[in-house]
Amino acid sequence: MSTPMSYLDRMVSLFRKNISDYPPFQVVEVKPEDYVHYNVVAREDPVVLYSNISANHEMNYEIVVLKDLQSKTAFSLIRSKTSTDIDIYYKSLSQKIPQIFLICPNNITTELLQEISNYVKEHLNQSLAHICAYFLQLNEYFRQLTPNDSEVINCRCPDTGLTPLHIAVRMARLPTVQLLLALSPKLDIVDKENNNVLHFAANTTKEIISKICLSAQSSTSGVNLLTLINARNKDNFSPLYLACHNDKPDCIKELLKNGANLNAASIVNESHQEVREVDDKTVFDQLDTKDMKNGGTPLHWTNTPQCMEVLIEMGCNIDARNFQGETVLHLMVMRNKLSCVITLLSYGGDASAKGSNGNTPLHLAVKSGQVSMVQALVVFGADINVQNSSGETARHMAASAKRTSQMDLILYVLHSVGAKRCLSNRSNCTDGCSQSNGSHFNGIPPESSPFKRSVKLYDELLGELIVKEALNRKKAQQMSVDFDSEPPKRCRVLCLDGGGIRGLILIQMLWVLEKLMDKKMSECFDWMSGTSTGGILALLLALGHSAHECRQLYFRLKDKVFVGLLRPYESEPLEKFLQKTLGEDTRMSDIKKPKIMITATVADRFPPDIQLFRNYESPNEILGFVNHIEPIPDMPKPHDQLVWKTARSSGAAPTYFRPCDAFLDGGLISNNPTLDTLSEICSLNKAFSVMNRKSSELNVDLVVSLGTGAIPIKQMPIIDICRPDTFMGVAKTVFSANSLVQLLIEQACQADGQVVERAKAWCSQINVPYFRLNPPLSEDIPLNEIDNTKLVNMLWETTAYMYSRTNEIQELILLLF
Repeated sequence: MSTPMSYLDRMVSLFRKNISDYPPFQVVEVKPEDYVHYNVVAREDPVVLYSNISANHEMNYEIVVLKDLQSKTAFSLIRSKTSTDIDIYYKSLSQKIPQIFLICPNNITTELLQEISNYVKEHLNQSLAHICAYFLQLNEYFRQLTPNDSEVINCRCPDTGLTPLHIAVRMARLPTVQLLLALSPKLDIVDKENNNVLHFAANTTKEIISKICLSAQSSTSGVNLLTLINARNKDNFSPLYLACHNDKPDCIKELLKNGANLNAASIVNESHQEVREVDDKTVFDQLDTKDMKNGGTPLHWTNTPQCMEVLIEMGCNIDARNFQGETVLHLMVMRNKLSCVITLLSYGGDASAKGSNGNTPLHLAVKSGQVSMVQALVVFGADINVQNSSGETARHMAASAKRTSQMDLILYVLHSVGAKRCLSNRSNCTDGCSQSNGSHFNGIPPESSPFKRSVKLYDELLGELIVKEALNRKKAQQMSVDFDSEPPKRCRVLCLDGGGIRGLILIQMLWVLEKLMDKKMSECFDWMSGTSTGGILALLLALGHSAHECRQLYFRLKDKVFVGLLRPYESEPLEKFLQKTLGEDTRMSDIKKPKIMITATVADRFPPDIQLFRNYESPNEILGFVNHIEPIPDMPKPHDQLVWKTARSSGAAPTYFRPCDAFLDGGLISNNPTLDTLSEICSLNKAFSVMNRKSSELNVDLVVSLGTGAIPIKQMPIIDICRPDTFMGVAKTVFSANSLVQLLIEQACQADGQVVERAKAWCSQINVPYFRLNPPLSEDIPLNEIDNTKLVNMLWETTAYMYSRTNEIQELILLLF
């Protein structure tokens, strides 16, 4: 027979909610009177742990929260049949719920208690501060604290190492974050995965990142923001890397603005990359957000050359890779951004870097059929024979693609610069890449191909004979060399024509020679002379720059110098470039080797005269003469003449740039400086002979003259200037006068034709090999051309020209060694 108590228990159960029907961790609203007959195991108002024996004689445990007696409201938090589990939950809840009731007594609801109960159950060892940081409704807790409560504010969870600030940031609770930051928490505390507060902020909002960074910058924080923002967690991830991974473009920009390492989200060790801070952070607002989730550097997220230049100057690693293993160059080729590709290449981007599936930028350019892009990569030195992961070369891809005029031209572009056929015939090889007999297709040249106008580098009869004699003499000298005697002094001469931006042609030819010789040009020539752009280039080479570096500099220069439609252009950008690359204080006498002769035109008197800038004593100085009739008697000596000003004087092309002091472009008198160079050497030798300095005489054994391209010949109307007697006659006279001016300027600046014939005859007379390299061009390229498509086509034609003369180039190289 049941006891009265048992009977009452059964009666109560008939009218109260059947708690056993609910999941054990679901919070259920109940009535306090339902528990009057339960045993109180533990109590920490308003949290009570009850026990009760069920009708089937099982012991049940229940944690109940009594909201208040007046409202007669209570909540059943957890039910369990095991005392061990319920004791753990009760211990944690009883420490937190009472204080939570004090914080917000009027906001306690079933839903809130459910969330708190679930959270505490999952994070039993977290403090009340951790819980209040998680729940926005409990913000009031932090308003009651002061910075003196640092132990509470900076408390770390024993399980995870998280602080309340970590949790508030991770949950993107901006109001809570602000309250916590006002309490001066320690920002450099890390959790057990080495995540600091910015690692968590990287997946939230830019506002939270901004608040944290401002707090870190405060004088009281004691934290170095750059160290904080660039810290790595245990996975070696930085906050910027995580922001990219989580596709948070606004967070990425905010991190960058506050000093995040530009290379921190790339697959590259950026510790060796110097990163410089800039005042203007607006560049980060220009970044394209759609690719940020793929990581990389800000360069991967740009679409303009201007933005790229700023980022590169700031220290972005130009060859860094994104999460897919692609460099910026891969992306820009795929986006068909030629101007961006040129910018990257001109700053040293790796044109042969392998990306996804082992494809280089050249593979991608061929695949998409972009002729100009293929040309750009070729002229900047991309490895044209490298294979991707499938064993395909760029030539194989071009030959195997669907036949189109574009693909035929790409195949020709590759073939003309030495692209090899497949090493072994593949199953899908075609006539354009197979090595089998009968395979002879090499693509189709453009209709305007200039190569039909090509001539040999030297005269086929006399010049070729002189070259052979020189090679035989060289061979005989090497065989009979006396190792106890000093080798004969050599004078290998390099002469560089003028031509504005067409100086790139000079650079490209020299680059091919440097590749074949594996030497800088300054090591191969004993004398360099140049006019205008050729003079600038001669000075760059003499100061140790390689042709590859010069090409990069020229491409970076053109868009800064040739700005706007009005001429003459501003001189300041050119002068700053010359000062930066040649040195503000470097003087001509600082160049010890090779001998340098740069031409300019003295234009402050009539008739104008040529001025030679030297890094050596002039013939008159050797003889002790003072030439009082020289245009400028007080011309500075080599030890007084600044190198950059020499370059500026030689390149002061009329209508393009203003004069430099009394000097204009040397091309007005000596656009091809070969004859003036030979005359200067002859005068020097005579002066040495008179002064009994035979050992100083120069024995010219080779002359190499480089031109800036032979333009196509076009028909012009006959120039007929007469006294006009009709309106049409006036128009004809004006047109003829303009044509005459153009003719006179062209003749004055003539670098080919009779100038070359005279130089050839002179060298023939003294039995010295003379090489004239001047590639024919398919179109006339202006001196101020900035169109990348035209320029890369010009350089490809130059490269193809050099490769088409392999035998002659090899003879030249033998003479240079």
